[in-house]
Amino acid sequence: MDTKWAIIILFLLGMAIRIPYSLIIYSTGEYLHSDSITYLGPAESLLKEGNFKYYNGDLMFHRTPGYPIFLAGLLRITNNNYKWLLIVQNTIFVFIAIILYLIARFTLPKQYAFLAGVLIQLSPWQTVYSSAILTDSLSLFILSIIFLMVILLKRNISKPTILFTLSIVLGLLMACYVLVRPVVPLLILMLGFVWFYLGYSKKILGVVCVVLIFSLSPILIWSVRNNNLFGTYALSHVSWSTAYKYWGLRTYAMATAQDKWADTTKLKYNNLWDEPIAGNTVKKSLNNYKERTIEIISQYPTKAALGFLLSNVETMLHPDPSILRRIGVKIQYDMIIFGALWFMMLSISVFGLYYIYFNIKTKINIDCDFILGMLMVCLLLTATLGISFGAGARLRMPMELIISILSSVGIISILGKRIN
Repeated sequence: MDTKWAIIILFLLGMAIRIPYSLIIYSTGEYLHSDSITYLGPAESLLKEGNFKYYNGDLMFHRTPGYPIFLAGLLRITNNNYKWLLIVQNTIFVFIAIILYLIARFTLPKQYAFLAGVLIQLSPWQTVYSSAILTDSLSLFILSIIFLMVILLKRNISKPTILFTLSIVLGLLMACYVLVRPVVPLLILMLGFVWFYLGYSKKILGVVCVVLIFSLSPILIWSVRNNNLFGTYALSHVSWSTAYKYWGLRTYAMATAQDKWADTTKLKYNNLWDEPIAGNTVKKSLNNYKERTIEIISQYPTKAALGFLLSNVETMLHPDPSILRRIGVKIQYDMIIFGALWFMMLSISVFGLYYIYFNIKTKINIDCDFILGMLMVCLLLTATLGISFGAGARLRMPMELIISILSSVGIISILGKRIN
């Protein structure tokens, strides 16, 4: 299929699914996740006062500024209309499918590329969260462009001006991702991926340095802002607080025969509830979370490692059911349907990966280095959910990109198609 028509069909298919879905979710009034107000408050404050404040008037530290800035722009454009906000956010997901098609088109034969664009539209957990006011669609959108930029770098490696420009764009995109979702390991993973994929040479080392400089610069600006206001260069409060609440406390629960899946407010450590910050400054509370997490993990290293591993595996196979309930998806047998669809894609993707790397005929017209690098980046990014147990299930979103690509190879291979 011609690339132009493939893009048009994917766009129309996506909009035919996303607009009705957005309107249905909007009509239920349940598009606000418990975390949504921590983004909407700073977004509205940015529009009214020019700074980031929560609804209670406190300056923002728990979140990074990327998503509130995005929301502020949408609220300004839509005149605070949440219905249009949801439609725009779902439209972003349609463009994720188109970008994924382009990525697959550059790395796979065309028949696999179109199917990958279709499959990402059906990927269950992102479908659910695309209609919640959360960072998921935006962060996955940025990540998909980052992968596309890496491909464009290699395709323009002999053109210095274009290569330099693309390196700057890639660095800024990586900064945007971290400022939307504070996953700093992305920087290390992508720099390693660029060096691996483009080849080890002085020229590529220069590219890596340019990417590093332009990725760190915006992040450091926010870090300095936090130090000026709160006395710490940490990007946000969420990393160590999440580590303490979900990994630390639940490791302690496993070690002391408590229920690790219980609400964290019901878990105790040394007779203290999970919030060790009342009356403390932000810096002190952050240090409290850090110290207590390290203390628990050091005390129970085996349980901590086991919990981290189980959390990744369990949530990879089937995310916490509560992710559907929180935003109004309450159809009959929803968990069975969504879970079966994801597990089927996951299983077929394993076959697709096997077919790529162990059937010599498939190596024609397949960029194996890129597929392997993308898989490793997505897996390692997803591993960050290991500190969050089921509650962090949506951090698994990066896998939806590579699983859709590998599933397309698996499905066509199972149907007996051959690469030409």
